[in-house]
Amino acid sequence: MPTEDALNDAFAKIKDWPDINIECSPEFSGAGPKVHFFINEPGGNRLEFAYDPR
Repeated sequence: MPTEDALNDAFAKIKDWPDINIECSPEFSGAGPKVHFFINEPGGNRLEFAYDPR
């Protein structure tokens, strides 16, 4: 994602979709500064959305 705000906006939109399993909400990946979240979509795919400021 181009910005952390874009990542958070995407999460806010996706989290209430039917049949989407939220694996984790936006959080640091390891010690950071990368922030990410994971979902499992109905087709069985695990998707990561991430923002890395580096």
